[in-house]
Amino acid sequence: MKLTFLMAAHKLDQFIPLTVESIISQTDSDFECVIVANNCSDDLWEYLLSIDDPRIHCYRTVIGQLCFNLNFALTKTDADYIMRIDSDDICTPDRVLFTRQLLSEAEKPDVLAMSCEYINESGLKTNTVNKNVLDGNVKLDSVLWYRNPICHPGVAIRRESLLAVGGYSWGFASEDYDLWLRMSRANMQFKFSSLVGVHYRIREGQSRGGILPYSEVAGLMLREFLLTKRISFFAGALVAVLKALFRAKY
Repeated sequence: MKLTFLMAAHKLDQFIPLTVESIISQTDSDFECVIVANNCSDDLWEYLLSIDDPRIHCYRTVIGQLCFNLNFALTKTDADYIMRIDSDDICTPDRVLFTRQLLSEAEKPDVLAMSCEYINESGLKTNTVNKNVLDGNVKLDSVLWYRNPICHPGVAIRRESLLAVGGYSWGFASEDYDLWLRMSRANMQFKFSSLVGVHYRIREGQSRGGILPYSEVAGLMLREFLLTKRISFFAGALVAVLKALFRAKY
């Protein structure tokens, strides 16, 4: 089973070398990593080219948009599964090992969603753990109308399944939410694990809680309501609008 990390980055900061180190120091070394530098500065590109590891493949584009660059990265690998990681997060040392084991045990689902632990800018753990764990009796489509239960940087996605739904297609801040909605609507199989695969960094400047994510989610929920006629998605659109109006950070 071929596994490939997919990462996009647009500027060199203190976090990227830590992320790269967490990838190349995996206990299971049988993987590749595709990194796309999108609309980046020369110092980031020079840093990426300096990484001395044949498993790391770097590309550069002039388009600073995440969906495009993830799809571009997708064309640069023939992996069975792609493992997402963001440029400021940290993979746990056994992520590849556990991913391979979990995929085999679950008979190769379309999406494997491992859990995450939140860390702050200094790398210290916060009190939030296992963001994406769903109880075994809870179906994904029963919660998607009001929350995204999946930690995107901690997933492994079957490449052919991702291509079957058109790849990443929408959103500046909600590309993962859009993907889970489309894959769920296509009746694809999601496997959840309580094993932690990534330390998810919370820091200043992220889009979490901003007006753009809430606005995008409102649009997604309305789309799903019109496509499925499920009233829960209409309720989700209303909730997202209210959050955008009264809770969003501008």
